[in-house]
Amino acid sequence: MVLFIWLLFFDSNNLISQVQLRYEIWKLDQKATYYKEELLRIKEQRAELLKGPESLEKFARETYKMKRDNEDLYLIIQE
Repeated sequence: MVLFIWLLFFDSNNLISQVQLRYEIWKLDQKATYYKEELLRIKEQRAELLKGPESLEKFARETYKMKRDNEDLYLIIQE
């Protein structure tokens, strides 16, 4: 019984530290999943941009609000 209590609370691999380590592993797995999904999204976006100059121009217009010299750009901001 004493050995069990020692291992449960006082040992360097006690129950509390094991739970904390499991939680840390879970958080890191969540981050890894997020970054893998984000990487796939970026690769798809890159492939879409490399299809042709029209798609690249569309991306620049939508993302960076770029325009041609003979055009006017009006931004509508909703509050």
